[in-house]
Amino acid sequence: MHTSTAAAAIETGASTFANRHNAELLISFAAGFIFAAGLTMSGMTQPDKVIGFLDIKEMFVGEFPGLWDPTLGIVMAGAVMISLIGFAATPYASMRPWFTERFILSTRNVVDGRLLAGAVIFGIGWGLSGYCPGPALATLLTGQIDIAIFVLAMLPGMWLARKI
Repeated sequence: MHTSTAAAAIETGASTFANRHNAELLISFAAGFIFAAGLTMSGMTQPDKVIGFLDIKEMFVGEFPGLWDPTLGIVMAGAVMISLIGFAATPYASMRPWFTERFILSTRNVVDGRLLAGAVIFGIGWGLSGYCPGPALATLLTGQIDIAIFVLAMLPGMWLARKI
């Protein structure tokens, strides 16, 4: 009799874990979907738009801002503002997160050579291709071959970054 009670408790615990895990996956999917929709609606999945922002020499063609496209900067500023508010307010919003055990915030506060090297490599890849990993994944479903090649090329870089 005692064994069946223990088995039921284990089954209930496993069921609770599965439900919590499914909720985490659903929330993660929804957040990713909203992020992808925002990138698409703002035009940030279009490499020409990104390169139009990164090519600052176009700022000096004719009257300011010339042919330079500042929209990526506006989108990024909006994202940074929302993130800053979220990071500042999250620990005070509730006692614990709704769909996971605890908040997971980075404890790193050092800018080191590895971070700088990664940022430089990321920026060079972004500037040369016009694709950032997030927008590339959001655009992958369009079936364009250049995006598929970019995402496939990204995979060894992700693997290498974990090894370093």
